[in-house]
Amino acid sequence: MKIPVILCLAVFLSAPAGPATSQGLVLEDETYDALPQLAQLEGYKDQDLPPAVDLSAYCPPVRNQGDVYSCVGWAVGYGALTIKKAILAQCTDRKRIEEQANSAMFIYNQIKRESCAQGARISDALNLIREKGDCLASEFDTDVEDCERRPDETLLNRTALDTIADYLTLFGLQASAEEKIRRTIRALSGNEPVIIGMMVRKNFYQLHDAKYWWPNLGNTTPAGGHAMVVVGYDLPSASFLLFNSWGTVWGDRGFIRIKFEDFAEHCKYGFILKMGENARMGETINAQSASLHPVRTISGAASLDYLDGEEAGGSPLFRRSAVTGTGNGVYRATGRDWQTGQLFQLAAWAEQHGLYLYVFSIDPTETIHVHWPRSFRVSDRFSGLNESALLLDPQARATIPGPDQALRLNQSGHNTLYLLFAAKEVKHLDFIAAKMRDCAGDYRERLESLLGKHLVPLADIRFEADRPAFTAATRSDGYMVPMVVVLNARN
Repeated sequence: MKIPVILCLAVFLSAPAGPATSQGLVLEDETYDALPQLAQLEGYKDQDLPPAVDLSAYCPPVRNQGDVYSCVGWAVGYGALTIKKAILAQCTDRKRIEEQANSAMFIYNQIKRESCAQGARISDALNLIREKGDCLASEFDTDVEDCERRPDETLLNRTALDTIADYLTLFGLQASAEEKIRRTIRALSGNEPVIIGMMVRKNFYQLHDAKYWWPNLGNTTPAGGHAMVVVGYDLPSASFLLFNSWGTVWGDRGFIRIKFEDFAEHCKYGFILKMGENARMGETINAQSASLHPVRTISGAASLDYLDGEEAGGSPLFRRSAVTGTGNGVYRATGRDWQTGQLFQLAAWAEQHGLYLYVFSIDPTETIHVHWPRSFRVSDRFSGLNESALLLDPQARATIPGPDQALRLNQSGHNTLYLLFAAKEVKHLDFIAAKMRDCAGDYRERLESLLGKHLVPLADIRFEADRPAFTAATRSDGYMVPMVVVLNARN
């Protein structure tokens, strides 16, 4: 059996005022890149970024994890999950945040390795709160050194009603420094705290009354891995702000800044959360409240662009095609003569935060092509890619097949593009595509027959007539809105 590498040290500082500090990050290089990753999207503009973001007002009070190697539980539960709920509630009341802070030990005690002197993987913590949820710190973290306590059945039944919907990695193991920095900044600009796994040095322990960690000063001996939360950035100083679990004596009252370039060098992993529909702060979740249906809103749009020669500099020139709605979310490309051999792109985007997008097409030969998400899990064409279908930012556009690529009309006849916008993850996309090809009836009849109650009722959707776009508001169980775009190609 392969024993996982555990890089965690319990270091007792010689300075009298220094508290005992522990880490506890189990490395997961072998599996990290196989986890769903936030997709590479277009439409971001660096000039739109605020010069600084600071989410520390949403943080619970800094606590000390003590001698237990529980940093993963502190970063995921007490840190990121608490912060996300406070942001959703727009709550900066410190007392209320403290009262409603999520537990670290509920998570750690269920996922730790063989003993309390061993750590945990961040992905295991995230899988746990996706499947079982998390309780309040006040219910479970009264003794942060008690790493043997197990939650009882009553507590597990209640926390299962308040799970996260999903989680994503923010960048890959081989990501460039520029990509790590850019993606972390972009997440924070959208009020997303970032859970990180960082390799630290022994000088990291010695940060008392310090505002920055300078990795190359002092004792630079490698000291293993540690999980924390990135809660801010500052462009003028080119630094990130980290929320730690080593008490207020450490760093700057429990926080520390790190320069962008040092972050890129030492940070191995980055994760973000997608909250569940029951996520709320200051309320007790029970079976009755979890069954109530608040109004769910879903809105999305798409555009169709055809290649029309080159621009003066030699780059491809794409022009917007007219697209006309024929009713019930079905659209036809109009305004030009579409011929076989024509190159084109489809762009799609959510007009709100946190929707999933799925795109496939069926050509005149009834061959199915999956275009989005770009993941080996949905198509062999995407070998080596594992991007999520989640569109985190409404500014970001999924350009299909890619910003420097184009689709081609190879056959005369109807080429049909299916776009599914969903508030939840959609599984078995290949099955859905095959059934859409094989079922009888018009497009809407086939969709209704196949997806049924998962669709938002037509009465709750407003489709635009002159472009593929919609807004929906529903109290139904439906969480998915499809659009169909038909291109009729001639020889």
